[in-house]
Parts: sequence; C-alpha cells; structure tokens
Amino acid sequence: MQHTAMVFPLTQATEDIDMQAIHDGQCGLCGHFGENHAKNDVLVSIVTKKEADVVFIDECGHPRLQGLHLKVTPISGCDGFVPSLAA
Repeated sequence: MQHTAMVFPLTQATEDIDMQAIHDGQCGLCGHFGENHAKNDVLVSIVTKKEADVVFIDECGHPRLQGLHLKVTPISGCDGFVPSLAA
C-alpha cells in the first residue's frame, strides 16, 4: 500500500492562529519536514519566516521513520535534524 503524505491543520479556525518562533533543531526548519510531498506555500513560509502555527502538522520524512508515517509539528524536534534547503 502506498502512503500519500498530506499537510493539514488540526483546526480549520483561521482567526485564532497561534504563531510560534521556530529555531534550528526543530522540525519546521528540518529538511525532512514535509519532504514526502511537493513544497507548498505553508512550508516555504515556515522556513522563510521561521514561525509557524502551533497546530500545523506534517509528516516527517526521516529515512528511519518513514515507515511509521510520523506526524510532527514545526516546533517538534529530534536528533535526526538536517537543515532545510533555502526556500
């Protein structure tokens, strides 16, 4: 069975967006964050602005975790961090 990664928020509310700063070592700035699908405006914005909605989640594409289809927030982190390429 082939898995298709999807970018999706946990909530559809747009008026109460809680943006948080993202720093090196966190998933939002990792090259594996959302790498299983085409880049989109949300991912580019996270990397360029270094901030993200705290309820936004995407799949981690780290090779050792791909089979788990792990979903993470941009503020999550792990020892497998690799810097994202410039947007």
